Amino acid sequence: MKKGFTLTELLVVVLIIGILAALALPQYLKAVEQTRTVEVLSSVRALAQAEEYYFFDKGRYTTNFPSLSVSNPSSRFYDITVVDTPTYNITAVRKDAGMDGNVPHFQYFMQNPPTKYMGAVLCLTPKDNDDAKGVCEHLGGIAVPDYTDTPYDAYIIGTRSATE
Repeated sequence: MKKGFTLTELLVVVLIIGILAALALPQYLKAVEQTRTVEVLSSVRALAQAEEYYFFDKGRYTTNFPSLSVSNPSSRFYDITVVDTPTYNITAVRKDAGMDGNVPHFQYFMQNPPTKYMGAVLCLTPKDNDDAKGVCEHLGGIAVPDYTDTPYDAYIIGTRSATE
């Protein structure tokens, strides 16, 4: 009597492993993306706090990172820049996806000059992109109902409410 598995038994095991992998892979990729966004949010918030301290001390914002009280903000997956037109804001855009990818990008609006979103971090997603919206919602984002003049849906991340 021979010992071992038949070809049918091996194929059934391979099929079961394939089904389990197909079910687990999307959840794993979502968890990886959420980890990346938490990392960049931390960098954006640290840079925002340093910019606000700099403004309090000097009366203006800067795009010169070495003059801030924080090390150069970096992220393996996002490009972080301070944009000074028309108002100062910090923008984090995914390196491999750009502004129109399947992942969100982030903007922090400085306190001065006063704008509707000052002091808030917005999670911006291309309209009708459920994957990117899911990341923003998982981060606790609250939808901004009147953010309609752009090709993005916006979610406020943090302490401010979407109705302020």
